[in-house]
Amino acid sequence: MDTTLLLAQIFGPLLALLGLSILTNPGLLEKVVKLHDDTAILWVSGLMTVALGLLLVLKHNIWVQNWTVIITILCWLVLVKGVVLIFPFTHGPIIKFGKSMSKHSWIVGIHFLLGLYLSYMAYFA
Repeated sequence: MDTTLLLAQIFGPLLALLGLSILTNPGLLEKVVKLHDDTAILWVSGLMTVALGLLLVLKHNIWVQNWTVIITILCWLVLVKGVVLIFPFTHGPIIKFGKSMSKHSWIVGIHFLLGLYLSYMAYFA
């Protein structure tokens, strides 16, 4: 449980701040998506994300029926994202999704709410 709380203390504020910063800066996501035009940046960030994802999954792979499974799912999503970023043929769909995500603030709102929930569970529950 100590690892779960630590990861919730990291993921919670991170997701909440990510969501809040994108909601309050409407043009920010479009600028970030433009960085994805460089496949070398995507590849290097993919390698780093795979390393982080492997570390997270190896440390927290707990499938239970309570709120801590959210942490496990986030760990696996980090790993999957890293693997996807390594392969150049996936970059087109990634850029397309990033551009469409900037038009759908509800997705960013989910990040914010999930961050608040994890922060609550990590610090106050």
